[in-house]
Amino acid sequence: MFICTLYIFFFVAIFTLISINTQGLRNLYRRQTIFNLLLKKKYDVIFLQETHMADDLKNDILKEWGGNVSFNNFEYNARGTAILFHPNFDFQIHSNACDPHGRTLQTLIEHADHKFNLINIYAPCTNAERRIYFDEILIFLSPTETNILGGDFNCISDDKLDKLGGNPFARQTANKILHTITQQHNLTDIWRDRNRDTKKFTWTGKHPHNNTFIHTRIDKFYISSLLTPFVTETNILPFSFSDHDLVILTLDLQNQPRGEGYLAL
Repeated sequence: MFICTLYIFFFVAIFTLISINTQGLRNLYRRQTIFNLLLKKKYDVIFLQETHMADDLKNDILKEWGGNVSFNNFEYNARGTAILFHPNFDFQIHSNACDPHGRTLQTLIEHADHKFNLINIYAPCTNAERRIYFDEILIFLSPTETNILGGDFNCISDDKLDKLGGNPFARQTANKILHTITQQHNLTDIWRDRNRDTKKFTWTGKHPHNNTFIHTRIDKFYISSLLTPFVTETNILPFSFSDHDLVILTLDLQNQPRGEGYLAL
């Protein structure tokens, strides 16, 4: 019997995504300083949460950034999400969708002939609100395209590894809903996948009743498992303009041989 082994080559440029809770971008000097830093670093796709932007700033921000921006604005002092695309990033937008609360922004893009469903989220602070919210993000996940779900989830996944200080028994039942959703859509918490036993955090704040510090890993990227072989970097980096750290994800999908029976993305 003649057996044919099929190798499929997938040519997609390297591209880098980051996620950061900005704690507000209404101030012109602060916004321009952050934009200049992000442009200098040449990040391709940037998920921003807690932008505090309203529609009055849209035109100014488009001029200041110089590239494409998808917005889900709320009020000048609350919430807001945005996805910034570097001016040199070669892509097309196929669709945009968002919730009415400034928390969820979905953009389906095509880059080098392949589609990626980007979902940027800013989850509520309370467990009860998160339970409702995580159920609602289901409509933004694609059953057919590769998903990249990122942002500020405002909850931990592992009380031993993802938190230091504070109440270790704080209610996190909403995370069970998130876990079910990620399992159903075959999504991987990529940083934890590559750092199984590491304690590293993305947010630091003071305990409300004493001077001790609380550290948590609440900023993350969940990606379709098909993308995991192409991840060359997943990291948490300091970001001096926020009490959140920056989460970075780099994909290199260039010239990757596929073995027998492997389906292309």
